[in-house]
Formats: sequence, C-alpha cells, structure tokens
Amino acid sequence: MTTVDVALPPFGGVTDGEEACAAAHASVAAASAAGAELICLPQWSFAPYVAATRDRAGLELAQRAPAPAWRDALAAAGPAWLSASAYESEGEGVFYLTARLGRDGGEEVAYRQRRLAAAHGRYEQLFCSPGHGDLAVADAPWGPTGLLVGLDAADPQAWAALARRGARLVVAGVAEDEEGWDRLRALARGMAAAHGVAVALANRAGEEHGIAFAGGACAVAAGGEELAVGADGRVAIPVPAVARAAPAAAAPSEDERHEEQQA
Repeated sequence: MTTVDVALPPFGGVTDGEEACAAAHASVAAASAAGAELICLPQWSFAPYVAATRDRAGLELAQRAPAPAWRDALAAAGPAWLSASAYESEGEGVFYLTARLGRDGGEEVAYRQRRLAAAHGRYEQLFCSPGHGDLAVADAPWGPTGLLVGLDAADPQAWAALARRGARLVVAGVAEDEEGWDRLRALARGMAAAHGVAVALANRAGEEHGIAFAGGACAVAAGGEELAVGADGRVAIPVPAVARAAPAAAAPSEDERHEEQQA
C-alpha cells in the first residue's frame, strides 16, 4: 500500500477564457508549492464551461492540440503529476475535450471524452465530438492510475475497463450540480469497492451562465470508504498494491468492447 498526497483545488465560476486559464494555472502552482504529489482539476480545466449555453462563440476557446494551456499548467505543476482536461481543436471544425495525466518532462497519457452530455445547460454535443480511443492508464510512482473525465466518470463499464487494465487509482474531473454530484459520489464508492481501486474526483464549482455547479472534492479508499478532504482540497489517498496474479489473456480494448455491444 502506497499513499499519495492529492490536491483537488476548487475551480469554476468564471466566464472569461483568459481569466479561467490564469486561475487554473495559479491553483496548480500553489498546490505544487504546497507539496502535492498529484493535482486534479475539474472538467474543462482551462476554460469556462462553454457548454452551459448554445452560443457557438464558445468554439473560439478551443486550442490546437496539444493545448498550450495544458503545457503551461504542466510546467506550473513542477515535480507534481497533473490531471486536467483541455478543450482542443484538431482539423477544420473538429473539437474534443481531451483529458491528460502526466508530469513535466515525464510520462504523459491522454484520451478524449467519449460520452457527451445533452441536456439543458449541458450542451456538450454542440461543442465536441465523442472520442473513440482507448481509455488511459499511467504508470505513476504510487501505482497505475486511470483517467476519466465528464460523463465518462458516470459509466460503470469505463471503471471496469480501467480496472481490467490494472488501474489502482482512478482520477476524474467533472462538472456536476448538487444532484449529479451526490449520484457520482455514490457511484465512485461502489466502483471503488467493486474493483478494489482508490478514487479522486474534482468537481467544478460556482455558477456560469445560470448553471450552478456543486463544487467539492471526493476521495475514496479501495474498500469504498469515503475519505475526509481538507478545506484546501488536500487528501492523502492510500493506493492498493498492484495485484500479482498469474498471466491472463489480454483484456479487450475499448473499441473492441464497443464493437461487441453493437453486434
């Protein structure tokens, strides 16, 4: 069992792109200076939650992949690992929300959000295409760490896929209201107990374009017990050791799983 010092700083309540990016970078730098080993930011980490309205002007906030905002945040994190999601464009009229986990000058993994919200105040399908690649697991010092973002964190099959790939800690950035946040925390506790993984969730805070996000941070031990998170968003999370099992057949990739479901 290894313990990782995690920072889940509050973020949100901003409607200006430059202000949002500057606030995110400042919170990352502060958490790193305070000694955090892993920093997790909520969904849409470097921009307003543009999907709160149907104003297509929000598309202008997308950055060419890999987003400079991510690179700058990675540098601000210093020796700490960073989990965040950037609004990116790739090609003419192609937009994604890309989640990344890595450290400056070291390993980095990424995947694009697969499930997109489509409800009042959650118009993600107007601003992003769904990702189709496999989910990502990084070989972090405290153990294999899986990555989820947005509505993907509400998909039990995504959690199962990360567990099959050996994840011992799952981190996710989300943007939920009070009801959605309560529901997601309950799901995280269940997934932690079912798959023997620890969990760190960062939720967007504040109000943007009339949409209120609940804010808050959630940390769960591998047995399903929710851990106390400090007022500053800091928490020490015990990460279970990697199981030493006999060699088994390779687990299906996410694309193979989706093909089987469609068959």
